[in-house]
Amino acid sequence: MGTVTSTNQFFGSVTSLTSLAAPSGVDGIIGLAFQSISSLQQPPFFLNAIAQNVVKGKEFSIKLSSSGGELFLGGTDNTLYKAPIEYSAITGNTGVWQIGGGQASSNGQVIAPTVIAIIDSGTTLMYGPNSVVDSFWAQVPGSAPFPGIPGSFSFPCNTPPSLSFKFGGGSTWTVSPQTINLGLTAAGSTQCVGTLLEGDSFGLGTNVWLLGDAFMQNMYTVFNVNLNSVGFAQLA
Repeated sequence: MGTVTSTNQFFGSVTSLTSLAAPSGVDGIIGLAFQSISSLQQPPFFLNAIAQNVVKGKEFSIKLSSSGGELFLGGTDNTLYKAPIEYSAITGNTGVWQIGGGQASSNGQVIAPTVIAIIDSGTTLMYGPNSVVDSFWAQVPGSAPFPGIPGSFSFPCNTPPSLSFKFGGGSTWTVSPQTINLGLTAAGSTQCVGTLLEGDSFGLGTNVWLLGDAFMQNMYTVFNVNLNSVGFAQLA
């Protein structure tokens, strides 16, 4: 991948594709979490690269964007972010990049005083506890459940809601009006679908959120194996 070669890398061969994956043109999925959740119980690509000393640093970094996005293996690209990087330690033994010490706010008011978050580039949207998500959307004028996507809500496109998170270090990580908007409910509609959905059906656990691309597009994200932490920095 790029200039990084992992030798004797285990991988799973796909024998069937879902109707969603088949037309996407995606060749496969690279797991970037930990060995404990590998279905083969083998070291994932990046951890193998660390063990084989073929990366300079024990972290990988991501800028998610429709243009100019980048996965940096073995360090960070300091042209893409403004220092400092604010780190939060991994919590639990879940095998994923899960951090604690967080809270969620809307319009300056705390809506979830305790947030444990799984930071996952393999997830498109954001998911939170049903009770918190329902309360959040109930405060958004003109919002309503959207039947087209289970657990989702629509809102007036010209008045996107406010949503932000903090994790330990004190910086506020705001979900932009663009990334809280998944798109129109239908062609010509004035209602848009929100990217924050109910997450209880995932069985994530109490106060656990799943924050995917809709969150990560708003900052530079560093996954640090050496520090056992996830870091965020403002985009350059």
